[in-house]
Amino acid sequence: MHPFWRSLLDFFYPPRCQICYKFSPEPFCAQCRDKITLINPPVCARCGAPLDPLAKGPDLCSDCLPLSRFPITWARAAGIYQGPLQRAIVGMKFAGRRSLAVPLADLLVESMKNGLYSGHAAFDFACPVPLHPQRLQERGFNQSELIARYFCEKTGLDLDTTPLERTRPTLPQVLLPPEQRLKNVRGAFDLSPDADVQGKQVLLIDDLYTTGSTLKECARVLRRGGAAEVYVLTLARPRPPWMTPDRREE
Repeated sequence: MHPFWRSLLDFFYPPRCQICYKFSPEPFCAQCRDKITLINPPVCARCGAPLDPLAKGPDLCSDCLPLSRFPITWARAAGIYQGPLQRAIVGMKFAGRRSLAVPLADLLVESMKNGLYSGHAAFDFACPVPLHPQRLQERGFNQSELIARYFCEKTGLDLDTTPLERTRPTLPQVLLPPEQRLKNVRGAFDLSPDADVQGKQVLLIDDLYTTGSTLKECARVLRRGGAAEVYVLTLARPRPPWMTPDRREE
């Protein structure tokens, strides 16, 4: 848009924060942005869960420590699922606010600079977790694909939306207890007929890592298709038990 028309539009309709709706030139106002708890090292080497910096022990969390097989090379998340970040994810996912995709993708880009990636950035391409066609029709868009698209535009990484397809509808994971989530998504994904993942380093992008059941199932499918490594990047993950609630939320 021409700068003149943009200025005129801003004059009559001043931009607002996409979270609290206060007037703000940025999608997230300074107050909301300051309340987003970003994840910094140390984190679990596998799933990316924040580790207590005061604790001594292995570089794996208690959930990953007993695991011998893990289809994901590593998973990382930009922030803690609480406060403004939680409201932004929920607003985009369930209220159809697509404009949140850009500032949320910016958080993913920012997370690449905070030491969580262990120096590895040689991804061949990124791909989003797909929605089932029925869910896609209901929602009108795939939030993970939108975020992945803007993330790739900002980083120069290739985007491929075709490798994975969702072959059957599943119950929303949030409605299920953790022990039932893996069963819910088992067999729900498959490689698309023309997928090309042989020997590739794949970055899988989604909005939320909770138990990781959906992402692990996607990684298994990609690995069976010949992918060399599967990495995961999400916007958020739950606050770990050791981390005290952020007082900025009060």
